[in-house]
Amino acid sequence: VGLFEKDINEDIIHDHPEAYLKLRTDNMTFTWKTLGAWYLAAVWHSVVAFFLIYAAVSGGGEVTSIGQSYARLEVGTLCSTACMLIILLKISLHTNHWIFLNWVINIGSFVVYVAWLFIDSSDIAFTPDMMGVITNLSLQPTTYVLVVLVTFIALLPDTVFRFVQRNWFPLYWNDLQSFTRKQKHALQRGSA
Repeated sequence: VGLFEKDINEDIIHDHPEAYLKLRTDNMTFTWKTLGAWYLAAVWHSVVAFFLIYAAVSGGGEVTSIGQSYARLEVGTLCSTACMLIILLKISLHTNHWIFLNWVINIGSFVVYVAWLFIDSSDIAFTPDMMGVITNLSLQPTTYVLVVLVTFIALLPDTVFRFVQRNWFPLYWNDLQSFTRKQKHALQRGSA
């Protein structure tokens, strides 16, 4: 997906070659510090996904509408579904230039994931213990609420950080991106 990232117009980059120099001198490239920040975010996402789901469905002896209690496979399926959404939405949060292929990859990834869950939970299950798990979960309204809530809570710090950084502490290339967007909107209004 990153191959198609083109958030600054070539003409603007050509007019502002200092943008590349600022990336190097301001240490804006991928460093140990940024790697550590991504790892900390990943730990936060996984802790939120596991513990909120575990507390919601296992802690209180929650019983499904068909009279069963949530087992490890249901908890694991909910966690992996929440993590899949968190990953795809975090990628989306860091994507500046959307093209059709971005949409296909993001939505297609989730569709393939859900399809695989239904296949693995069907009568031809590759994992016999998974038979019926996703079918039972898909019948529970709490499943959808829980996955959306966990995803929201997990991504809230990422979203707030990006908003604060971009609006109150913009980097040089953020200004160039804004200039590109303004120029693009002016061209669209002029041709309408």
